[in-house]
Amino acid sequence: MPPDKALIYIYRVSHTLGAANAYEIFANGKPITRLGNGGYYDFVTAPGQIQFAWRVHDAVAPLMAMMVNSGGPHPACTLDAEAGHTYYYIFEQGPPRMLPTFEADAIKAMADMHRYDDAQ
Repeated sequence: MPPDKALIYIYRVSHTLGAANAYEIFANGKPITRLGNGGYYDFVTAPGQIQFAWRVHDAVAPLMAMMVNSGGPHPACTLDAEAGHTYYYIFEQGPPRMLPTFEADAIKAMADMHRYDDAQ
């Protein structure tokens, strides 16, 4: 990681509830990745305030996804990121949100997970 950037890991633990859904994750209004069940994403960014949001990307029930997504991306959390720092967030469902977590817990959880790419 460049010393003038911040690194943010976002991961989603594999779970049967909502397993078929993927979530599009936004940072300051721009899509950064699609996060599926049992996966993580590492986001390198400039320091500063970052407002994360989400919306359902893929769903078994498209009508439900359309209703959930009405009104645009939903707020997940806000982070004041500092250069040279690494942050760890877990993406939870029910209701969807991002919560900070301990480095050791995140590394253990992400060990066997799929790494998701940048949004296209």
